[in-house]
Amino acid sequence: MPLLPLLSAAPRHRSARLRRGSSVPGLVLILCGLAALLPTSAQATSLETTTTAAASTPMSAPSRTNPLVARPAASAPTTVSSQRITVRARGTWATVTAWQRTPSGWRRIIATRAGRIGSHGLVAGTKRIQGTGTTPTGSYDMTEAFGVGPAPGTRMRYRHVGRCDWWDADRRSKYYNNRVNVCLTKPDFPLTERGRYGSEQLIRHAAIYRWAVVIDFNRPDPVRGRGAGIFLHVNDTRPTTGCVSVPYQTMRAILRWLDPARHPQISIR
Repeated sequence: MPLLPLLSAAPRHRSARLRRGSSVPGLVLILCGLAALLPTSAQATSLETTTTAAASTPMSAPSRTNPLVARPAASAPTTVSSQRITVRARGTWATVTAWQRTPSGWRRIIATRAGRIGSHGLVAGTKRIQGTGTTPTGSYDMTEAFGVGPAPGTRMRYRHVGRCDWWDADRRSKYYNNRVNVCLTKPDFPLTERGRYGSEQLIRHAAIYRWAVVIDFNRPDPVRGRGAGIFLHVNDTRPTTGCVSVPYQTMRAILRWLDPARHPQISIR
C-alpha cells in the first residue's frame, strides 16, 4: 500500500478511536511499524556505501587473460613458477603469451598471435602417441635451451649445438628424449632421422632451431612411445610436428626474458 495515504489517514483514525475512548498505543504500533520500513539516514548511507564499494571493487580478470593453474599431465611441474608462457590454440595457430608474476598479479610481457602447433592439433599429454603430429596439452617446466645460433643473452642453461648433437627419439634407447653428443657418448640408437626409430640431428634444422627451449614433456622419466623432442622454437611456414613455434623476434625476446630462478613453465591448451 502507498505510504502517503497511510500517513494522511492516521490522524482521522486516531481521532475516531479517541472519541470512542480507545487508547493511543495501537496507533503508536502502526507508526512504529511504518518507521521500521523506512531506512534511516544512517541506513541509507550504509546501503549506498556498500553498493558503491561493490561496484568499485576490481573483479578478478577472466581466465583467458591470466595464466592457468597447471593441469594434471605427463611430467607436470614440480615447482611454483613466477614466469609462465601460455599457448592457446586456434586450429594449428596459437596465441603465445609470456607472463610474469608481480606483487599486484600476473603481468603480460610478450605476446604473439602468430604461434604454431602440431599439424594434427592438440591432444592430452597423458594420451599422446609419438609420431602423430600432435602437441601435448598440460603444463610443463622449461629448464634448458639450445640453438644452432649463439645464445642471445639468455640466463637459461644454453647449449650451442653442432654436428655431434642429436635429440634421441628412439624409444628403445636409454637416452630416450634427451640431447646426446654422439662424439662424446657412444649412441645406442641409429644416427638417422628416418624410420620408426629415427632421431633428430639438430643442426640439420638450422632455421627452426636457431633458438629453442626444451619443454619438459615426458621428462625426466619418459614413457616409451609417448613422445620426444617437444620444444618451443622459431617458426617456419608450416605447422609443427608437435612442438610450439613462434616468430624469430618473439623467440629471441622470450629467451632473453626467461630466468631459471623464476622456474619458468609453459601451459598449453
